[in-house]
Amino acid sequence: MSTVAERTAHAMAEIEAARQGHRGADLGGADLGGADLRCADLRDANLRYADLGGAELGGADLRGADLGGADLGGADLRCANLRGADFRYANLRGANLWDADLRDADLRDADPILSVTGLPSGHAILTPTVSGWALRVGCWTGTIDGLRTLIAQDDGWPEAEGDQIAVRRPMLAALADMCEVWAADRQWALDAVIEKWGHSDGGAA
Repeated sequence: MSTVAERTAHAMAEIEAARQGHRGADLGGADLGGADLRCADLRDANLRYADLGGAELGGADLRGADLGGADLGGADLRCANLRGADFRYANLRGANLWDADLRDADLRDADPILSVTGLPSGHAILTPTVSGWALRVGCWTGTIDGLRTLIAQDDGWPEAEGDQIAVRRPMLAALADMCEVWAADRQWALDAVIEKWGHSDGGAA
């Protein structure tokens, strides 16, 4: 069995390789709490069950990375590319996800994010940010109120018109209701993000 020193040395070597542009870093279970990984190339990396609490991951490329069960509590993920990443059972409490790209990410049981798939309009993701609850549905981004405004319109829908709008409207109305209940039940999640990031350059407008 490897020693703590050996595991640490391995993790540092993998991180350095990632900085040099090598994909697929093996950092499963690594202790990376508070690590500076800004703009690191971590595409397809194995980060399962890694401790990334408080890590600096702003602008990092984590496309296709496996972060299942990872601890990302309080991590800074501003503007990170998280497309297609696996966040199943990950802890994202207090993480800064402002302007992070979560399209196609697997967010099942990722705390405290709401992820809804199977809608004609695309994957819906509700995340707490310093500016409030941010909602993405397919290519549309905005707020819960913004979604209700869109639902009330008969035009201006992205990638939908005519009969498509009539089909999508009731489903999106149900989504808006679900998001409101979710957000109300998880006010603590929004408060945690604002408390940690709201008085810095955490992305607030």
